[in-house]
Amino acid sequence: MVYGSEKLHTINKTKIRMKIDLTGKNIYITGGTGKLGIPLVAELLRSGANVYLMIRDEKKLDLFKNYKDIDLNNIYPVQCELGDFNRIKSITENIVDGGFNVDGFIHAGVYRPCQLDHSCYDENIHKSLSVNSYSSILLFDNFSNAMKKNGGSIINIGSIYSKVSPDFNLYKGLDMGTEPDYPFIKAGASSAVRYYASKYGRYNVRLNTIVLGGVFNHQPEEFVERYIKKVPLGRMASASDFISACMFLLSDDASYITGSEITVDGGLSAL
Repeated sequence: MVYGSEKLHTINKTKIRMKIDLTGKNIYITGGTGKLGIPLVAELLRSGANVYLMIRDEKKLDLFKNYKDIDLNNIYPVQCELGDFNRIKSITENIVDGGFNVDGFIHAGVYRPCQLDHSCYDENIHKSLSVNSYSSILLFDNFSNAMKKNGGSIINIGSIYSKVSPDFNLYKGLDMGTEPDYPFIKAGASSAVRYYASKYGRYNVRLNTIVLGGVFNHQPEEFVERYIKKVPLGRMASASDFISACMFLLSDDASYITGSEITVDGGLSAL
């Protein structure tokens, strides 16, 4: 099997296999300007959704200008960052007080101050645990409450490292790795999803986690070759794999799925 960059680039092309109609649906999202958030937002717009992009800097809207087949007028920037807990509360309070209908919320944002220092145990790890853990609970609780009247779907973007430990042999000789707080916060968020799925299920509010395996992002070829040798399907995830799962959970086709984890990892965690 050839694991060259040409084949991997072909695999990673974003081609959504399942078209979902979300016309007129109001979807809020954190992390919508990340490597996976950008193509996800683009697909939400193609589906007819109104996307409320929770971002710190509106200049990041320029990241979507390369997409010629979407209507940028349906992106509504909402100034917010994960560490601003009062702002998170005010956003959802205004939704409820204004009688605004929210159909979906996707939590794809994560704060990773330890990403460049994988052995850190200083103030950065305290910041990471505080910001990520508390903001996740606030977002799940407040958006669930905002959806009580009409129901809705909440999606948490998780990680395979909430289920299995990183294989540090993957990173041998490379300037990359996984920081110790990352699996901790991802596992905690998945547990919180189950908690709120139980609490708000009576209101037809559904909460689920997508457990995502490694996504190809032009990593060093040594890493890619090592990683895909561990994956039964023989490749890394693509943006389309992730987006298709999100679109399904937002749709009425998933109306009886809540408190679940949908694992999108090519079978890695099955080994």
